[in-house]
Amino acid sequence: MTTVAPDSLTEALAIGLGVLEPRLADLGLCSKSVKNRDCPGPLAGVCRCGLDWCVPPLAIAVVPAERVATAVRSVWPAIEDAPTQLSLAPESVADLNARLRGAAGLPADVSFADRGFEWNGPGFTDADLRWSGYVESDEEFSGEEGWAEQRGTYIVCQLAWGGHVPALGLTTGWLLASGLRLADGLEAFAPDPARADEFLEALDDARPGIWDAETVRGMWPNRC
Repeated sequence: MTTVAPDSLTEALAIGLGVLEPRLADLGLCSKSVKNRDCPGPLAGVCRCGLDWCVPPLAIAVVPAERVATAVRSVWPAIEDAPTQLSLAPESVADLNARLRGAAGLPADVSFADRGFEWNGPGFTDADLRWSGYVESDEEFSGEEGWAEQRGTYIVCQLAWGGHVPALGLTTGWLLASGLRLADGLEAFAPDPARADEFLEALDDARPGIWDAETVRGMWPNRC
């Protein structure tokens, strides 16, 4: 976590997310490739690890760091000024993502998929893969002590890996989580570029096929 004065938070977010977002696609999405290093799928564009439930690589758009930073500098100040206007409603998330994509020079159509990809493997149900399913879980836990502090973990993981938005999912999740922190009376924070490798390794555990956001939760917010 990079703790900064309010007037420099925008820049810290721009720098930190400019480091993280372009590297998300490098993790690949084959459920064995990163952990066991024995599936050539992501390099070839097709998963060939032999697991009938393995998720083929998602098309995670690679957005250059400077464009990510430009988008954050453009969009974050308005969030900081009026964080209560954000919500987990699909139209709110879609609007935030569209504004970020537009500022990054990408198509700025308002687009959102409740379920971003198909999953035939074990462990999760159809509802678990849907944004609406995540929102129901958030509402279920909202009254528990400490949830406001930790909910950003799951927002970031869900939007980074869920295929809900066309591009800039990680950045959208981070700014959404940060805005909701402000709305809850908590401090917003930026990712620390010096911890990028550690954070991305933790985020890798949350991708489809592994589904474990607890490593990210263990870092949130003090070790991000």
